[in-house]
Amino acid sequence: MAQVAVPAKADASRKFNRIETLLVERGVVTTEALVAAKDRQRGAKRPLVEVLVEQGAVNEELMASVLAEAAGVPLATAADLKPQADVQKLVPAELAQMGILPLRVENGTLVVAVIDPMQIMAFDELAVRTGLKVRPLVARRASCAAPCRARGRASSPSTTS
Repeated sequence: MAQVAVPAKADASRKFNRIETLLVERGVVTTEALVAAKDRQRGAKRPLVEVLVEQGAVNEELMASVLAEAAGVPLATAADLKPQADVQKLVPAELAQMGILPLRVENGTLVVAVIDPMQIMAFDELAVRTGLKVRPLVARRASCAAPCRARGRASSPSTTS
């Protein structure tokens, strides 16, 4: 993805990718909030979209709509967000923690709800692991993050906090 400069009061030399620039241009997020979220995201295995929503920096509905449009991926409907139990085992815990929620298999394609539709490498890995094509649907964080995190915790060894 090409990097473009976006003027920012906080750091004028900061570079943003095409999607990040679109979010700023559409008024979904301020440059300052984007810079802060990227700094917070560094080192975390979480989508930037999730960090922005968690910080309260964006309107979740608008964010999902812009991401879906930019990625050419449909928005998940309420009917889509009823995952079939038998497909849950297809997505490993580490991918579930990245905001990928398996919904169903249709004609050899694994349909997943995602918070961030730009996780192409994660979709590729999922396709290799499952032997299925992967079709993402963009979902709001509120619809996808909690089930994904719960799956990740349930599938990984328990730890003490």
